[in-house]
Amino acid sequence: MSTIFSRTPYFGRIPYVVPKSGLNTLSRGLAQELGSGEKGIRVNTLYPGPIASERIDTVFAAMDELQQQPSGTTSETFRGLMTNRRASAEDGAMGYRYP
Repeated sequence: MSTIFSRTPYFGRIPYVVPKSGLNTLSRGLAQELGSGEKGIRVNTLYPGPIASERIDTVFAAMDELQQQPSGTTSETFRGLMTNRRASAEDGAMGYRYP
């Protein structure tokens, strides 16, 4: 289990993304070695992304502050990368939002 943040900019979170990036490389290598020939073993890596929560809003706000960017910049970047169209719980209106 990795994270989408190991494949996207995630400013100020190096200790979190470096081990996940290593896991990505390990998984790729294992897939090549174990999937070839008669072994036929599949190796998958999952890259979950942000879940709508107060915590992710706080993390993205801190990233904006560290980079001296306008509030909401990081959140908008990830919303553009990671959102799916789904109905709102409040009124059923369709919109792009995190899971």
